[in-house]
Amino acid sequence: MNSSTSYSRLPAATQDALSLIRKTVVGFDRITLWVNHPKPKIPRSIRNRLGRKVTIKTRSVSYHAYWQTEIRIHQPYVDGLRALPRVLCGKYATKIAYAEIAIDWIAASQDDAAQLQQYILQHFYLKHSRYPVKFEKSTAYYGPRASETHGKFNRNFVIYADKFSKLARGKKLPCCHLEYRFGSPKLNCIGLFTIGDCAAFDFHGFWPRHLNLVRFSSKKNLGRILDPENQDVSSASFRQRADVFLKVHAYQGGFILQDCILQRREIMPILEPIDNRHFLTKPAVR
Repeated sequence: MNSSTSYSRLPAATQDALSLIRKTVVGFDRITLWVNHPKPKIPRSIRNRLGRKVTIKTRSVSYHAYWQTEIRIHQPYVDGLRALPRVLCGKYATKIAYAEIAIDWIAASQDDAAQLQQYILQHFYLKHSRYPVKFEKSTAYYGPRASETHGKFNRNFVIYADKFSKLARGKKLPCCHLEYRFGSPKLNCIGLFTIGDCAAFDFHGFWPRHLNLVRFSSKKNLGRILDPENQDVSSASFRQRADVFLKVHAYQGGFILQDCILQRREIMPILEPIDNRHFLTKPAVR
């Protein structure tokens, strides 16, 4: 979302959330690719530059024996991604099978990171999703996990705030971690066809389009739209009606916007966009 809302005109809750961010880091959290050779030759000097952890396994994709080696790169390094095509291209065929596109908001403490997570839960809406948010410990999943779909899925959105940043190299920094997970059916939609596309990926263009932040125009309007047949009540009654609805979708003192929308899609017209560019100002790419 590209807007021009000045910081001083942002909602108070948004200003409070922004004040908790010390630094923003973007990058891939993981990339999985396949190679059409059982033992592709990747020099150790290149392999050591690929990422924090690299796993290479010789195995075939189910029903697609053409692909014979799986390479998983955790927290890839940009310089390694740029070097890998020079080794693989021209010798082997490759395809990207999975990618996690992440952003870490570095915070002063885990409590601050948890507050940022709560803000996102209350203001982020994943479009074109029919799945309620599920939690594994304190990690929020906006779609089914790969383990629940036998490894087949198109897209997921994940948030956690109880771990140190993996994108900030060599430092144990508290963070609120957001990531989109894309399976092969959706990778082409975001321009990831080859390993070269990963090296040139535009994180600065991706996140403004996909960090969809919104808020209710007011609790009064929410209460009004929840019961259109009962409008002859006071403003306090409308707000009370809204509070009862939000309590159904409560989480750690707040609420989960995604679940609110899935239950009552008629509330969509009273959602107002929030300018997300303040959350993405000059992010560092790992």
